Amino acid sequence: MPLELPDVMPALPTITGRFELVPLKKKKHYTDIAKVLEDDRIWSQGFGDTAQRPLTEEDRIEFIDNFIRADERIIWAVVHVETDTAIGTTGLAHYSAELERCHIGRTVLSTEWWGKGVNHETKLALMDWLFDCGAGRIECDVDIQNHRSTSSLVSFGFTPEGTRRRSSQRWDGTWRDMNVLSVVREEWEEIRIRKGTEMLDRYETMADFSV
Repeated sequence: MPLELPDVMPALPTITGRFELVPLKKKKHYTDIAKVLEDDRIWSQGFGDTAQRPLTEEDRIEFIDNFIRADERIIWAVVHVETDTAIGTTGLAHYSAELERCHIGRTVLSTEWWGKGVNHETKLALMDWLFDCGAGRIECDVDIQNHRSTSSLVSFGFTPEGTRRRSSQRWDGTWRDMNVLSVVREEWEEIRIRKGTEMLDRYETMADFSV
């Protein structure tokens, strides 16, 4: 099955109904995410790649447009349904239809929601949709300084494949090494059921989930 993505990206509800992935377009969501990016802890673990940290709200909104939503990236806002507040972003950094390969990334979440299952819940929604679209491999990379994200991805079910050394240069001239991890189609059903059951056991569900 070839990888085929629609021209218009859909909104993707998460399994518990607590959150919805909404294509990042609304001005309000830009403002919400700019607020998220104020937190020092967001930047302390390597977020931002080669970009210098934006210090004002205006600069943070420009950063969202120029960095998070750059060409060939398809980005969703992670929206808390009850408050209609964007608490972060996630999405596709790039993909290859021919190779059935997706590179997910640009994930940032408000520190208020760290440790509450949001990252796994959003990954479950996004990856399930991508595999349904024909993805054969979903990969991501993480700055080796970001131990929290690497540990979370392994816990989710990603397989570490190694370290890509001297991968990109930060704005200050230093170089980053990146951990590379992946999930392939043959592994997904087991991961989907395990993580879905875990989410439903932990939180009240508003969505159907068939094992």
